[in-house]
Amino acid sequence: MLYFMIDNLTYGGAERQATYLIENSIGVDELVLLENHIKYELKTSIPIRSIHSKILRIYQRPLGDSFAVKELSKVYKDRDTVISFLERSNIANIKISLNTGHRSIISVRNYMSERYKEKKYFFRMKLIKKYYPKADLIIVNSIDSKNDLVNNFDVPEEKIKVIYNLIDIEKINSLKNDSIEDEYKEIFEYPVILNIGSLIPQKSQKQLIDAFKRIKQSNPEYKMVIIGDGKLYEVLEQTIKENGLIRDVFLLGNTNNPFKYLNKADMFVLNSKFEGFPNVLLESLATGIPVVTKNCLSGPAEMLKVLNYKNEEIKLTKYGYIFPRKAYEVDEKKELSFLIDAINRMIDFKKNDLKSYDDLKINCINRAMSFSVDNIVEEWIKVIE
Repeated sequence: MLYFMIDNLTYGGAERQATYLIENSIGVDELVLLENHIKYELKTSIPIRSIHSKILRIYQRPLGDSFAVKELSKVYKDRDTVISFLERSNIANIKISLNTGHRSIISVRNYMSERYKEKKYFFRMKLIKKYYPKADLIIVNSIDSKNDLVNNFDVPEEKIKVIYNLIDIEKINSLKNDSIEDEYKEIFEYPVILNIGSLIPQKSQKQLIDAFKRIKQSNPEYKMVIIGDGKLYEVLEQTIKENGLIRDVFLLGNTNNPFKYLNKADMFVLNSKFEGFPNVLLESLATGIPVVTKNCLSGPAEMLKVLNYKNEEIKLTKYGYIFPRKAYEVDEKKELSFLIDAINRMIDFKKNDLKSYDDLKINCINRAMSFSVDNIVEEWIKVIE
């Protein structure tokens, strides 16, 4: 039996990747959810086993996950393979395998030493360092993430394989031409800078709004749209008001179809402090939208094929601009300056050379083909077999 285990299927990059894999014939016999919460519609009829009937609150998770380990130890057998995504499911997968002997394949979707470096994650880091080296195989979605696990978590290099994220290009092409809601159509009559991501500190949308205030001074025709939801929604609303941008920056919340907005945007901007291999950047390429991205750890440099990028200056690639990351706790002003400059360069690039801008769009679509379902699913099937 091949089981696929994940915390839940709410909105998120890891959850979307899980959905793609389950739907695209890697041979999953049963989907196991720690929590019965599904936002992504599954176009498959495989059985679903839910351990908990709802999303657990943070303080409930340790006991809830212990219960999951106990229950699933009765299900998994030594001849089974269990693929898991996200830390809670990964740790549970490995714990259970130490008793059942099943093959544990875990997938790390983030740059771990950045994701969990704050003191509040001390216990989570201890568990990762204790259990991850005991997995049978770890799939990571970037070379930087692999190096992070080897250098900072003592995971043997031979246990790690890099498989990039996949995108369903056929699905994106079918959705990107959907009509935008009437209430938002007027926004997209203007040139739009688009950002997609959970409204959390990791994504740095507050800094992006601050940057946009400066950008508007020389480019008053531009609007900014941010798609996503999260705990910083009210903070960002207040930032928009304080900057006098209520007619220029729009928070649209979550959506099942971000591609129709991407398709109407002039550029996509990624300003995250850290990522794994950012799906939204990949989806922007697939939609044919040039990008402006921070060289965050990890993913953008690999995705834009500039592995030798020195992280010192803004660089024009075949797909858009990449700009340096800085230690945001130390040099936030410098990082803000790079962000503003990179976006302004893309605006000027389109204004001054529309033909070359259109070439960027073609390059983006061609690059995205490397991450197609057929190419990436084949790599997953090889490691499962």
